Amino acid sequence: MDSEMILKWMQERKSVRSFTEQEVDTRLIFKIIDHVRLAPSGFNAQPWRFVIVKDKNMIQKLYQYSGYQKQLNTASCVIVLYSDLLDVHGKVEDVLHPEMSPDKKRSDKKALLETLEVAPDVLQSQGYIALGYLLLALTAYSISSVPMLGFDLEKVKAMLKIKGSILSVVAAGYGVDEGHAHHRLALDEIARLYEREERSLL
Repeated sequence: MDSEMILKWMQERKSVRSFTEQEVDTRLIFKIIDHVRLAPSGFNAQPWRFVIVKDKNMIQKLYQYSGYQKQLNTASCVIVLYSDLLDVHGKVEDVLHPEMSPDKKRSDKKALLETLEVAPDVLQSQGYIALGYLLLALTAYSISSVPMLGFDLEKVKAMLKIKGSILSVVAAGYGVDEGHAHHRLALDEIARLYEREERSLL
């Protein structure tokens, strides 16, 4: 039954750009993010961080910084998802699983610190895993949303005191409509079964 519900939410989830005046309870948003933090990440680094914006004046500033994208005029709240690798660096000890052996902890810590140094984009990009979880979790609680780009990111970071890299700005609320029907590429255009060359010649 649970798997059927998850598939149902995936099918129902659409971007909505107009919201009712009904407020989304702040406690519910934190409850949703409590689910989202279960998303997987390399070395359990958990690079994602969130800022929840409900103040109407600040949302209006976000509206200006977005190039006046209309969904911000009616959104009940805005969730800014960003990665903060400096904070990750400071929490390396905290993310190591307590059930790991001492050797495994040392190995994972070394690998995580090396990744932060030589390939930080690998960890930063994993914040998008949390974005997928967030959009699906909002749908599970009947909250409509739309992930947004096109912001003056430096102004947003300064306003919200964000030191990391913004990955997405999500406008959320109770939708006026259900959004457009899904329009996606066909499955065979985006997925293929890999077969070894010698097998494919049989």
